[in-house]
Amino acid sequence: MFSFPWIGWNPSFLGSFLAFLLTISYWRWSRSRFVRLINVLPGPKALPVLGNIHHLNIPHDELLEKSAFTWVRKYGGIYRLWYTVRPLVVIATPELMEPIYGSPRHISRGNAYDGFTAILGKSLLLAPDERWKKSRRILNPSFHVQVLNSYMDNFNEKSLECAQSFEEAIKANNGEEFDIFPILNLCTLKTICGDLY
Repeated sequence: MFSFPWIGWNPSFLGSFLAFLLTISYWRWSRSRFVRLINVLPGPKALPVLGNIHHLNIPHDELLEKSAFTWVRKYGGIYRLWYTVRPLVVIATPELMEPIYGSPRHISRGNAYDGFTAILGKSLLLAPDERWKKSRRILNPSFHVQVLNSYMDNFNEKSLECAQSFEEAIKANNGEEFDIFPILNLCTLKTICGDLY
């Protein structure tokens, strides 16, 4: 076992001292103004240091149901979670999202999106503020209400065809489970191609 006779410390004392320092640091952090403001929001009870990880360690479907339905009913349209010592504020109602999404000032993405870079690359979803603004100016006229209204007849026609395809697939599979991806893929392709020609 290691010991430090020249300073009179042994490893258990050093470990205890580090644990004491970490405890004091966590205690000071948990009483900071930042943490107090986040904790004003309702949310599930968090464990010290671990936060709400014990609530989040469930299969994806259950997590989606819990975060989108159970907690929204219990805590309201805005609630907080702690992912270790990092807060997550969940906004689940359109009325609360509108000021954020409608503001040109709130377009920078946090580092929570960094994990999607491998999948989405340097797409517009992950673009930095300036590139996003420039691309948005170019794309915005294409999504004007009058332009989209001109496509409504095609959207309606193709959605009825898609519904018919679903009905046929349900009958063909005797009401059993089936893969909807090929049907939706074809419906999307027809809708896009129908608008182009």
